[in-house]
Amino acid sequence: MTNGMLKMKIAHMAGALGISVILLSGCSEKAPSGQVIATVDGQDITRRDLLTEFGASNAARGVDIAAVQPALVEELVNRKLMVAQAKREGIDKTPEYLAAQQRSQDLSLVQQLVETWVGKQPPADAAELDRFVAANPQMFANRRVLVLDQIVTPAAGVDAKALEPLDTMEAIVAYLRERNHGFQRGTGQIDTISLPREAADNIQALAPGVPFVTSRGDQLVIAVVTENRPQPVPPEEQRALAAKALQQQQMQKTVAQRLETLRVGTKIEYQQGFAPAARPAGR
Repeated sequence: MTNGMLKMKIAHMAGALGISVILLSGCSEKAPSGQVIATVDGQDITRRDLLTEFGASNAARGVDIAAVQPALVEELVNRKLMVAQAKREGIDKTPEYLAAQQRSQDLSLVQQLVETWVGKQPPADAAELDRFVAANPQMFANRRVLVLDQIVTPAAGVDAKALEPLDTMEAIVAYLRERNHGFQRGTGQIDTISLPREAADNIQALAPGVPFVTSRGDQLVIAVVTENRPQPVPPEEQRALAAKALQQQQMQKTVAQRLETLRVGTKIEYQQGFAPAARPAGR
């Protein structure tokens, strides 16, 4: 046998072996097992994916994962199908998607960083929890749900001080209409658990029908309390709630302190017109 014939035979054998390997590997594919709970066109869905989905869902509160597992797995499968279709349509290459993807990744990293910081903080002891409960009755024994008649309007163009002498909702409506300033009026509510003690006390001290003004982002909320519903937190639940509130406060304090440290020695530049307002000294 010549060298040329030998090389040709080896090439044919290699081709045949290659085909055999492909066919055998295709025949030996196993059903999802272990950490892989499902596949969609070869894309794995894992137990970690399921736990992450469960943690992100509203069902995570006091519900056994087994009760919602089928629905969560189906949601993950549907998402894989739609992600694949989005990629086929080139959506994953658009500037809008890439910006949203970057934002999502950044937020996820920041969230896990903050969780790492907070996880290093010692939990509050019983005495500290009890002091917090005593100092914040609006969150616990004196907790209230305040039903409101409220007006929501863009803050821009409204002089909040000019609203102070107006002591009825009708007067405020007339003020806004005279200036062609858009607003929406409807019902709302405030849970005093979300308010500082001073704010809760001030609102409840108002005479019936007298409005108060708060801000919500770039909007003003002008409201009167129409109903005051007691909703005290049971004593046996107060320490757990206090622990969560203290952890939230500690998280905010820690983030503020770490950000100050990170800013030191970091060069931050803004295009004209995009810089935030100057921060007060010491903040």
